Amino acid sequence: MTFVRTYAGVKALTGLAMALLAFGCGAAEPSGEGQPGETRAALLGQFCNGSTVTTKCWTDTGSHQAAALDDYNGFRWYVKATNSANLTSVVNWYGQNGEWPAGYLDNSGVLPSPVTSVAVNISTGVGYVYALSEDGVVHRSSGNPGAALLRSPNGVDFGHWSVFIQPLDKSGIQLSLKQIVSLRLPTNSQQGILLLALDFAGRIYVQDALASGEKRWMPAAQHPGFSGLPASVFWVEISRSAAGGAYLLSSPSGGNAIYRAATGFITQGGSVSWDAVLKLPPVVIATPGHRTPALPTHVGGRYVITDYRDDQCSIGVGCPGDNFRFVRFDTATNSWQLMAIGVSYVPSTAKDLKGAPFNVQIWDTGTGFAVEVPNTHVDTYHL
Repeated sequence: MTFVRTYAGVKALTGLAMALLAFGCGAAEPSGEGQPGETRAALLGQFCNGSTVTTKCWTDTGSHQAAALDDYNGFRWYVKATNSANLTSVVNWYGQNGEWPAGYLDNSGVLPSPVTSVAVNISTGVGYVYALSEDGVVHRSSGNPGAALLRSPNGVDFGHWSVFIQPLDKSGIQLSLKQIVSLRLPTNSQQGILLLALDFAGRIYVQDALASGEKRWMPAAQHPGFSGLPASVFWVEISRSAAGGAYLLSSPSGGNAIYRAATGFITQGGSVSWDAVLKLPPVVIATPGHRTPALPTHVGGRYVITDYRDDQCSIGVGCPGDNFRFVRFDTATNSWQLMAIGVSYVPSTAKDLKGAPFNVQIWDTGTGFAVEVPNTHVDTYHL
């Protein structure tokens, strides 16, 4: 069910522009995933299935000790500590070829305050890296996303950090932010990219601007794509689907519920028909002989880590019998799909899950999902 709201700044589209958007960020979210291309395979390494990365494939992508990471269709950057002062740098992750810091001309990518969250996106062939530092400031670097696969900086791409948005709302009130994500919206305004932020008080904000053009934050409920989110809910995690839209996880007081927002399509008149905010059904997995309810603990787009736990789990060894930890929301059937050991292509050997209960974040990569064990490694799972 959809209803039409005209979003300020969205203008009528004609000709080729309309055709492109109809099949791009304005298209309805598909129920399946795309196939990984050659660039993605090279990015993730070539040791998943003999010598090549294929579909239905789980692989450990390295020991980069990521403090935060984001991945948009193979355009991947992560955060790591760089010195005793606990300053951090944001670095491109590209497998066996090494690493390349964003903003390498600005003190080798080191930002003035430790970075707590990173978000990436691609718009009209330009890759954008956003870094949220502990002081709440969002910094941005940009360049050719293909150039990030070089073995060393080229002197142009991702060469500088700039302050993108200060931690202030439109009234000038200081905010304390803990996480950012970069959304793709069904709109041609700003090429359909919008930053979403979560603060330590469990409130969600979207990128906006003053009349002067200065970027500020506004409550998400004031954006038409988020209108209808329940009021007074404490949110614990925000994420985005590579296909578009936001997936939001509420606290136990909110029922550990997941909501989908900011999806829809562009009408022929150029306005946006926003989908109603959707509360996803509880995570209930039907299995032969019984049904298994589970609470989501982390959300990354349509992918969720549940609270299913086996006390025998250990990092680097795995979780014997841990068959209900990873699930995916299928938008076509409005139900959850199990991503269990030996089911739906997650490996049949427990050790391949690399200590699943310790995973602290999950991302929708566009071809599957990635999960992180803190300070050890990130695993990537292709569908």
